[in-house]
Amino acid sequence: MLNLLPWRETQIQREQRYVILMLTVGVVVTAILLLGYRGWVGHKLSNLKKTNLMLERDICHQRLEVVFLKDKLKLVSAWVKRSGQFERQYKLKYILQEIAHTFPGNAYLFSLGFRENEIVMQGFLLSANSQSLKNFLDNLQKKHSIKIAVKNFSVCDVQKTEFKIVILL
Repeated sequence: MLNLLPWRETQIQREQRYVILMLTVGVVVTAILLLGYRGWVGHKLSNLKKTNLMLERDICHQRLEVVFLKDKLKLVSAWVKRSGQFERQYKLKYILQEIAHTFPGNAYLFSLGFRENEIVMQGFLLSANSQSLKNFLDNLQKKHSIKIAVKNFSVCDVQKTEFKIVILL
């Protein structure tokens, strides 16, 4: 009778070696894949950190630029405000010259004032006919493109008419 046990035992040992070899190969391949994945993730994190750093620098630069532009806007708005004041003063000069040269001969001023954006004139006409003053105001309004508000225009008697006129610059 033949003993088949040693052959089975060698067969089992071969199968065990094969399983151990396959498990070892599987563990080694898994370790290599995990190391590769770890390197890839590390590389991606490094790129992400560099990108975040670059974006932070860009944001800081943009904030500084916003502060610079706000300061520049303040300067420009102050300049515009000053130029508006100069323009009003320039306009005021020519309007006052126009009033001095073309004011009707039968009208007299007893008050001429200036507040911020308006000229206030108070006076009287030596006649009940106010057409010369109305023509003067119309010409002044057309020539200098200003608004004129007649606050008070009253006929006191046949020979005298009082007025209060506000010229808005």
